[in-house]
Amino acid sequence: MREFVDSLNIRAIVLQSKGQLEPAIADYSESIKIAKQLVDRDPGNGTLQRFMSNVMANLSDVLLQAGRTDEALSTLEASIAVKRRLQAADPGNSTWAYELSVSLLTIGQAQFQREKTTEALAFLQEARERM
Repeated sequence: MREFVDSLNIRAIVLQSKGQLEPAIADYSESIKIAKQLVDRDPGNGTLQRFMSNVMANLSDVLLQAGRTDEALSTLEASIAVKRRLQAADPGNSTWAYELSVSLLTIGQAQFQREKTTEALAFLQEARERM
């Protein structure tokens, strides 16, 4: 099942790169749905959780491209929540710290574009502190 999720994610990346946003959104969404099922079966598996959070971040990127900002921010916040849990469980993991920082920068920039400067600054400051 993991291989199928990986293939959906890769196809979504290709579709997104070709500007086919709605099919990419569908594939990312299906990939997340299946990844959540896998995580539910093995909740201690940080690798699966990381994969799921990265697919969520990918989905948020394409949702932003499609102008679906509220959905993008909600998805990115869910991704960040997973990444924060992973980072808290393994504070010395530089990969997880980096990925969390990138997501915090992304959401900070999105909030800034929405003229939500207070929220944007909080996310950007947290990203800076984690780098």
